[in-house]
Amino acid sequence: MEEIDVTEAALRHAAGTVQLVDVREPDEWRDLRVPGAVHVPLMDVPDHLASIAADGRPVAWLCARGGRSANACAFATANGVTGVNVDGGMVAWELAGLPTASG
Repeated sequence: MEEIDVTEAALRHAAGTVQLVDVREPDEWRDLRVPGAVHVPLMDVPDHLASIAADGRPVAWLCARGGRSANACAFATANGVTGVNVDGGMVAWELAGLPTASG
C-alpha cells in the first residue's frame, strides 16, 4: 500500500487530484477535520465504497494516526478503488500547521 505524508496529501487535496476521506469516528470529526474532506467512519466504508469510488479520483485515506486509514485503504484497494494512506493522520496534519476546521 502506498503512503504519503500530510504535506503531500494537503497538496493533492488542494489541487483536487485526490478525494480526502476521513474514517475517524463522528466525535473526532466534529472536534477537528480537514476542510473539504469527506467523512465516512471506518465501519461504514464497505457500505459507502461505491459512492466514494463514483467520484472517480484516487482516495487519500485519513484517520487520527494512520492505522484505521490503512485498513480502509487496504479494503478499498482490494475492491478496486485506487488510493493512498495518509501517514501520521490528523495528528501529523495538525502538527504540520495545515488547514483544519472544527465544530
